[in-house]
Amino acid sequence: MSEYIYNEILADKHLEYLKERYSYEEQRQSIIDNKLSQITGQSGIIFGIVGLFIPLFYGSLSQLPVIMKIILSFLLFISFISFVGSIIYSAKSLNIRKFSYSTTSTKTVLKNHQSEQEFVEEEIKDLIYSINHNLELNNIKGTYLNKAHFGFKTGIISIGILSILLFFQKPDDQKMIIENPISIEKIEKNLDSIHNDLKIISNNFKEISKLKTDSINE
Repeated sequence: MSEYIYNEILADKHLEYLKERYSYEEQRQSIIDNKLSQITGQSGIIFGIVGLFIPLFYGSLSQLPVIMKIILSFLLFISFISFVGSIIYSAKSLNIRKFSYSTTSTKTVLKNHQSEQEFVEEEIKDLIYSINHNLELNNIKGTYLNKAHFGFKTGIISIGILSILLFFQKPDDQKMIIENPISIEKIEKNLDSIHNDLKIISNNFKEISKLKTDSINE
């Protein structure tokens, strides 16, 4: 970076411009921080919803075809990884040591400046350094924001597709399979045979009862 050369005619314009630029980076920092905080909070809420959704998911999963199980499990895995990645990138911006922003310092005022020109020149140099430093940090945070937003969006889309598939998916009809089934015809024949046997037993019983009665009367 080239050294600033003081220009008495343009110094006030330089100072005004740099102050506006410094203010812009402050506003940009605030916007990025707010968006990262929103993504962190919303990801936490969605995480809780997914946690409630998993038991229902596995309850429905057991009745679905194998291919559909694989697809739904993959979507659930993608959504989980996406939300975790989103939270991780959002949390990276909370590292205060890494994101130490520069601002004007009281040391500038305490320096023994011999003239107004020297003070203005020092102030301009401070602003130039602060703007460049804060710009670099905001760009890093902006990259984190893009990645966190991508992860959050991917997670939401995955959960949406997963919900739609589960809503419209009909489980296979559960049928009871009976091994070695007995035909109805055989059952009917067996019933007729039993019925005839009961008739014979009944007739025999009547004959025995009659014989007993006759023997008693004699």
